[in-house]
Amino acid sequence: MQHVLRDAGQVNEFDAACLLYTIRNLPQQQQQQQQQQEPQQQQQQQQEPQQQQHEQQEPQQQQQEQQQQQQQQQPEQAQFESAAGVCMVLRTASSNSNSKISCLLFIRVCVAAAAAMEAAAAAAEEAAAEAAAAAARWSGPRAASFVSVAAAAAKHQSYEGNRQPAAAAAAAAAAAAAAAAAAAAAIAAVWVSEKKTGETAESP
Repeated sequence: MQHVLRDAGQVNEFDAACLLYTIRNLPQQQQQQQQQQEPQQQQQQQQEPQQQQHEQQEPQQQQQEQQQQQQQQQPEQAQFESAAGVCMVLRTASSNSNSKISCLLFIRVCVAAAAAMEAAAAAAEEAAAEAAAAAARWSGPRAASFVSVAAAAAKHQSYEGNRQPAAAAAAAAAAAAAAAAAAAAAIAAVWVSEKKTGETAESP
C-alpha cells in the first residue's frame, strides 16, 4: 500500500509510511474501545433484574442509555476526525518537497526542548543540594564556637542543627549567645561586688 500511494503521486515515501501506520492502528483503537464498552454492557445486563423490580428507575436507565450512545458516538467521531486530520496534513505536506525535512526538524526541536528541561531540573537539584550543604555547615558546631563557655548546654543542639533548617540553628545560636551574655553579666556583677567589699575592708 505504501508503494501504491507513492506511485500514485499522492504522497511521498515518508508521508506514505506515516499514513500506513495510522491506518494500521485504527483497528487496534476500535478493539480497545470495544473492550472498554464490554463492562458497560455487562452492567446493563446486571441492571435488567433491577428494572423488573423497580419500574420507577426506567427514566434514569433511559438517560444512562442515551449517555452510553453518546459515548459510543464520540470515539467514532474522534477516530474519523483524527484520520481525516492526518490525511489532510499528509496531503498538504505532499505538495511541499521539504515535508520530510520539516518533520525531522520538528522532532529535533522536541528532543532539544526535552533535553533543556532535564538540564534545568538537574541544575535546580544541584543548587538545592549545595544550599542544603551550606546550611548544614553553618548550622553545625561552628555556630557554637563563637559563644562562650556558658553556651556549652546549647552545643548538643548545634550538632542536631545539621538535620534541622538553618532558621532553627540560628535561633539556637542566638539563645546560646544570650545565655553567654547573661553569664558574663553575672560574673561581672560578682567581681564588682567582691572588689567593693575588699576596698571597704582595707579602708581604716
